[in-house]
Amino acid sequence: MRGNAVARWWQKDGSTEGEYEDAYAVGAPGRDDTWQLTDGRLRVAVADGATESMLSGRWARSLVRTYVDAQRMQLRGCVFRAVSGWPQSLQDYTHGREQAGRPISWYEEPGLERGAHATLLVAEFCSEPGDRTGTWLAEAVGDSCLFQVSGGVLTAAFPLTASVEFGSSPALVHTGLRKRRVLDRHRSTRAGTWTSGDTFFLCTDALAEWFLSQHESAAAPWLTWRDLPGPAEFRDWVADERQAGRLKNDDVTLVTVVFD
Repeated sequence: MRGNAVARWWQKDGSTEGEYEDAYAVGAPGRDDTWQLTDGRLRVAVADGATESMLSGRWARSLVRTYVDAQRMQLRGCVFRAVSGWPQSLQDYTHGREQAGRPISWYEEPGLERGAHATLLVAEFCSEPGDRTGTWLAEAVGDSCLFQVSGGVLTAAFPLTASVEFGSSPALVHTGLRKRRVLDRHRSTRAGTWTSGDTFFLCTDALAEWFLSQHESAAAPWLTWRDLPGPAEFRDWVADERQAGRLKNDDVTLVTVVFD
């Protein structure tokens, strides 16, 4: 498996970088936003913390990190591992606030008790050593999406396939999740194959809705994303699309995986 992965993100207008509540992780050697693919297995995860719940960004980061670090465990096992680690994460947060002289206020306690929520999309790409083809397996809870482009054609959209499917109440993974059947009710799975030259995009909902809307208008949105050379150009493009009303004002995250 040879290629590269690149991550781009930006917070919603009116928020600071510290208030960005999406998360992403890539299981490959590299820096914060660029990775080289040389192994026979690659794991990528994207999550979107729900603004309505406290510490949703922290929860989203825990979910994606747990998946990438778990090596072979699939989404279900990773979710319950992250759930089991949440009390410690919450304790660390509370301790950090106390150390900073900003202890938890009484009015924050109900929000912490309700827990945090996030969508989650994970994907695993595999190939045999030296092969320029391989397989992929994606799982999702909610409306973060994966798109596969092969030979200049959109060949896979998962889990949503049309812009009208996006709403205001996607399925979410909750820090208090205890029952496997509840998770399975909202979990979607899809598998496929890839070959040299294919590109995958994993993104949170605002970008996914934009992508599908553009494709439904006979455009090739992957060309737009492919031609954005760096984070500054990505942020400028996000600002322009929001200004034009074509992109919702929400945190945005995009991980692009290209196989040589």
